[in-house]
Amino acid sequence: MSARANEYRRKYIQYFDTNNVKSDDEPPTITNPEEIYDHLFRIDGTQSLAGYSLSLEKYIELFSQPGISRWTISFGYNRDHVSDANSAGFQLMVHGQDEEGLIRTGTHLLTDILRLHSKNVESQKREYDRSGHQIPRILLKNWSCAWRILMNNQRVDSAVLKIPVLGRGLGAHAFLRGYTFSYKQMLDVLDVDELQSDSQIRFYLVNEAANTVESAQKGTIGIVVASYESPAATPDQALSSVYNFSRPCPPTC
Repeated sequence: MSARANEYRRKYIQYFDTNNVKSDDEPPTITNPEEIYDHLFRIDGTQSLAGYSLSLEKYIELFSQPGISRWTISFGYNRDHVSDANSAGFQLMVHGQDEEGLIRTGTHLLTDILRLHSKNVESQKREYDRSGHQIPRILLKNWSCAWRILMNNQRVDSAVLKIPVLGRGLGAHAFLRGYTFSYKQMLDVLDVDELQSDSQIRFYLVNEAANTVESAQKGTIGIVVASYESPAATPDQALSSVYNFSRPCPPTC
């Protein structure tokens, strides 16, 4: 799995990263907004990617490993996704690191895709939890709608794959390669009583922007996490709070 994941990571950078091109590297070949959507987020010709899920059993197995202080969810690109109706070009891969930043686990490739739904990602919980990482409802609604705008318009500007960086001059941006989560935060999503054997943990893609066409193409791709009672639950039926406790890579790779 790690070899395939490393290849996906390399291809993602090679094909889409316009910031890290060197004279002796192959330049990125996919920069047009329509092509970025087609190669990364289109599923089976007619549908769009919303994210990925893990079964509760697999989630507990994956995140119950000793000596891990943080988890990184990396982005990747699978060029062969067009031959698989249940696959997308944009891949998410998970590995764990210790306090020194050394990788201490294998890399797990998320394979259960979530298709874009008419419902926004939303929690059924009404109280604000104590973790401090729950996304305010108005913000989550805007981010979910802004992602839907990109998918419905079938255009994703390369700016959505980047993040502003300090210390490199005004307007400088870096290519996003994933997000880092603390070990404790990955367990917060399990802090609900209604989870059962067929429950899911879902990693939804969002667009951190206002809910307008103009703002959507200037947003930033993000990941939110929540638990769901079963695969049949719609995005607005999250049992847990919906969390965004990630730190972007770079700089926290």
